[in-house]
Amino acid sequence: MPDAAGLECLKRENSRLLREDLAQGRVAFRALPEVVTLNHTDLCNLRCVMCPRNLAQGTHRLDRRILGYLADELFPTARKLILTTSGGEPLGADFDFLLERALAHAVRIDAVTNGVLLTRELYRRGRTAFDHLNVSLDSHVPEVYERIRLGARFDAVHENLRAIQEERRAAPDDVLYSASAVVMRSNVGHLPEFVEHAAALGFDGVVFQRLLHTVKPTPEEDPFTHPGEAAVRAAFERAGEAARRSGVDLYLSEFGLPPVRVRALRAKRPDPILGAGVCWFIAQNFSVMYTGEVYPCCIPTDHRLGNVLYDDPVVIWNGAPFRRLRAAHRSGRGTPFCSGCIHAPHLKARPLAPAQELVKLARRAVRHVGGLAAASLRRRDAPTVLAPPLPRLAWRDGAFERGAAGVRTLSAPHLRNEAAAFDAGDGSLYLVRDGELLRAGAGEATPRAIARLRAPPAPRASALRVVAPRRLAAAFVEDGRLLRVQIGGAGAPARASEVVVPEVVVEEALRLSDPRAYVRQHGIDVARDGSLWVAEYGTFPGARCGVVHRAADAAAPLRPRLRLPFARHMHTVRALADGRVLVTTDDLASCRRLLAFPAGGGRARVVERAWSGFTAIASDGAWIHFGSELLDRNGLLRRDPGLRAPAEFRPLPDRLDLQVRDLVALGGGRIAALLSVDADLVGRRAGRRAALLLSRDDGATWAVAHEFAADWSDAPEALLRVDRGPRAPDSPARLLTLCSDAPTLFDVA
Repeated sequence: MPDAAGLECLKRENSRLLREDLAQGRVAFRALPEVVTLNHTDLCNLRCVMCPRNLAQGTHRLDRRILGYLADELFPTARKLILTTSGGEPLGADFDFLLERALAHAVRIDAVTNGVLLTRELYRRGRTAFDHLNVSLDSHVPEVYERIRLGARFDAVHENLRAIQEERRAAPDDVLYSASAVVMRSNVGHLPEFVEHAAALGFDGVVFQRLLHTVKPTPEEDPFTHPGEAAVRAAFERAGEAARRSGVDLYLSEFGLPPVRVRALRAKRPDPILGAGVCWFIAQNFSVMYTGEVYPCCIPTDHRLGNVLYDDPVVIWNGAPFRRLRAAHRSGRGTPFCSGCIHAPHLKARPLAPAQELVKLARRAVRHVGGLAAASLRRRDAPTVLAPPLPRLAWRDGAFERGAAGVRTLSAPHLRNEAAAFDAGDGSLYLVRDGELLRAGAGEATPRAIARLRAPPAPRASALRVVAPRRLAAAFVEDGRLLRVQIGGAGAPARASEVVVPEVVVEEALRLSDPRAYVRQHGIDVARDGSLWVAEYGTFPGARCGVVHRAADAAAPLRPRLRLPFARHMHTVRALADGRVLVTTDDLASCRRLLAFPAGGGRARVVERAWSGFTAIASDGAWIHFGSELLDRNGLLRRDPGLRAPAEFRPLPDRLDLQVRDLVALGGGRIAALLSVDADLVGRRAGRRAALLLSRDDGATWAVAHEFAADWSDAPEALLRVDRGPRAPDSPARLLTLCSDAPTLFDVA
């Protein structure tokens, strides 16, 4: 995870892209939402008279795994998390979990609460994250308060509020702190006194809200029916005077009235984007209901944009429903639900007859009920976004003994590399360090620089592969392109330091689908027919780089061969000896696939929805070997060459339970496996070491050939076979660790 400076950089760039997208009139955005709204539960501790919970207790609560998934996908670029109510109390369901995620990703929080759970301790935990905290009170008269907010005790809630007032006096902060009241017949007569009461409790402002009948009709409390509109307006005027006397702001936007500003309060963060021809809700905000459904805003409409239980939130954000709604705003034609809304002043109000209002209500009801029914039916057949089906597995014991015999370990500091490639044809070893390409010819111990691939300061190299004799493919992290390197062009060789260095030609071979995408070591391979296969990879927020490219040969142009718009990236491309090419997709659970292209590059077929996001594949002819990349319970798998029978799965013991980063077939039934894990997964590293495993029986059993340093200082990312000379099935093999400041050579007998 990026540090604070890195997070701010991500957010700043996202905000810049969003405003640029809007200025250019886009309806599909490169940027992700700045605001995430979670109506994540309808469970509540009260039964307020104007709320649907007055009719029945809620039953929904988004799974914590879904909340974590949304946080991981959207929080790195978001600036605000809004925890609001759709009949639920947001502090009563997973608030600590969401607060932890918000703090980790430097996201500010707006929260609307009834105050029952708003203790001094909770406020202390959240004050560094809170941007705006609103407490729904409705009345300062105990008997009126308890009649409206059924289940609440006036004294208990006010004890919480007085404790927070003391806390803010002792340690002032910049939290925007407000009280709100739904204007009803029960409280309209004493709104001025409510404002004064809120000021006495230390609130910065008071918000008056309109009583809505769209979800739970409460006609007996409608103040515009009785005492009438004139009396309501008069109450607002008296409340405004009370605000001026008491020194608090009063907000009346839901009634189309300007605020009464008394204090110089800071603006909420981020600033809403106004005047762009698109409502800020559909320009900046991603709003999720407790059912997982995504709606454009807080007002119930028939615009259902997707469901995060089954659909990728990044795909929903630019999906067809979102694009159509933005286009309706940009064109000015609007929609029955948006036209005339206070948040869409750029759309003209549509005069609706009473019958049309009934049609609107019916559409909303049908859409909502139909959506719930469809989601219920879908749950019977479709896995959630985080729970893809497990592939068929035949569980086996892999033994996993310590101390593999016949493995010699050599330190190789002279081979420090970010990426490396070996040309078995002439015995040349190529390395990339700090943007330079180095070469050690056959018999040369020390590599020498032969070309500069990137000007300093160069990003870290992510891939280097020999794709044809004296021809390499190279890539750098988040560089947005693949380079083609020709060793020994038509010109005469040059001389450097008395060593003959062949001419090196470097050119751009491919511009990737996103300038932040790149290609990894496992994302390049050459098929039996000489065709070159390249897969894109992306780790930036919102990355969707599910593209595989193919060229007829190493010198031919690369063309997109497969596009998966739901995939964050492609993990591995592996060409098999029989001409087939296997491709695995990313680590988003619902997006994991194992696909196979037939020999010759025909259409890919889905072999299975692989639950582990395989990043390592090797084949020795008799079996195809895979490694899993899970947070825990990893293992090694092997399958028959036809990929028809269930995979044999050998789970790693706890002491070795790390991700399988690489697999290399060494011949004669020998398979090497590299176990490691990312540096930010500190908990997974604790008490474990990156390790090299070796199997001598086609993956039936495994032994630990080497354990890397306990401080992870020499843990590699991949392995490279660097044998010189013919490769007989049972000949000795040599492996070099990649992307390590302390590289190691392994000789395997």
